[in-house]
Amino acid sequence: MESIKTNGLILSARNYGEANRMVSIFTADLGIISAPSFGARGRKKSLGSSTREFSWCELILSESTKDRFRIEDSLVREGFFPLSEDIVKLAAAVYFSDLAQNAIGVNNPDKEVLSLLLNTLYAMCYNGVSCETAKMVYELRLASLVGYRPATDACAVCGSLENLEYFDIDCQGVLCANCRRPASFKIAGAPMEALNYILSADSKKIFSFCTDKKTTSILSDLSEKYICRQLEHSFRSLDYYNKLR
Repeated sequence: MESIKTNGLILSARNYGEANRMVSIFTADLGIISAPSFGARGRKKSLGSSTREFSWCELILSESTKDRFRIEDSLVREGFFPLSEDIVKLAAAVYFSDLAQNAIGVNNPDKEVLSLLLNTLYAMCYNGVSCETAKMVYELRLASLVGYRPATDACAVCGSLENLEYFDIDCQGVLCANCRRPASFKIAGAPMEALNYILSADSKKIFSFCTDKKTTSILSDLSEKYICRQLEHSFRSLDYYNKLR
């Protein structure tokens, strides 16, 4: 069997049999795959620590058939351990994982989405970025990466460049004051500035901004409704996160 070396983020793992684990991995080269780790819970061969959820690992995989792999060896490079110490952060991470899997599917390599997910987890774990800020940035940038970038340069209805004070999910972008609808979000001022920054900033600087609680609340509500509408999917992990926060 051919061996493949790659890096990957463990998204989920479940036990099966007496000593094995089935692992979902977001790999840099293969996209999101499922692979068994035989003996991961055994005494003689333990890959248990490297099949822990949200571990970033160096992996050696063997390919048995097309698109079917097994984990032969792995080494943890980043454990994102603060997630295990904060249930709200962990719930947010699970939701981010679910979004990625729904947005790109399986066996579809997407290094930009993987990088976004890793950067978001790192910012939330180590850079003091709040879960709500991490969530709204991740949702908006993910939407942009997978083809659902909202229109922000002109009114999505009439094309006006003036009085862009609202955001409408159904219209997939900003609206002027004349075209706003009852369901539109009012985002004039700080929310509009933050929205434009999140969508246009360099990927390494997407968390290099500050917002007040009101702005964060508006954009967090907007971004989750927007991404769920575009993906045409609801997420139990989002419901759970919202119950906890």
